[in-house]
Amino acid sequence: MVDYTVSISCEDQLSPMGGNFDLRFSRCRTWEDGKVEKEKDLFNPHDDAEPFLRNILRHGHGRLAPSLHRLVTLLRDTLPIVTELEEIRQKGEQEGRSVDTFAKAAGWYRILDADRRHALDFRLMSDRRVAILDGSYSVFEPNSVSSTESSDILGLVPIPQFKEIVTEVVRVMISSGKIYQGTVAVVDVGVVCDTAIVRDLGRTIHAKALQQHLSSIS
Repeated sequence: MVDYTVSISCEDQLSPMGGNFDLRFSRCRTWEDGKVEKEKDLFNPHDDAEPFLRNILRHGHGRLAPSLHRLVTLLRDTLPIVTELEEIRQKGEQEGRSVDTFAKAAGWYRILDADRRHALDFRLMSDRRVAILDGSYSVFEPNSVSSTESSDILGLVPIPQFKEIVTEVVRVMISSGKIYQGTVAVVDVGVVCDTAIVRDLGRTIHAKALQQHLSSIS
């Protein structure tokens, strides 16, 4: 078993600018059956979002308790996202595929496949919900998903038949009892679900989208 940890240090916490925080993410090695976990398994995927996460504490302007509570809540709610994306990245590496995962903001993560043209976004919402979206879609400019010009600017294009993929994945998972109605809602450019099911749902959607892409170029 490996536990996720974060250590926090601060300079000038009471300054008007909110101080300078440094977050170090790691995982504690523990012994199981007389064997220690392998070093390569000790990466904490929250580390990629450290520049965004430290700002949560800095913006508390010296009031550490509420900002620390917000940080802990965010880490808890995004843990299923970052751990799943890291597993997808590792699997791609093992299969010889280039898969890039990175943080776009404190609660926003992206997975970018080898072609660098299609992306899947995971965005944390309120009440422990996550939106899994086509990365070419801009939440700031809703019409950009169908705009060639906007897609070219972003460097991304819509995932082929993405809504059909999402709808079918949700239908199959509900039918099999893996997820329940009321915990997931399909939208035009993705799906909104509880954090409790984001790993299974995100993994399956990504696999189906990748399969669709590979079949279209074969």
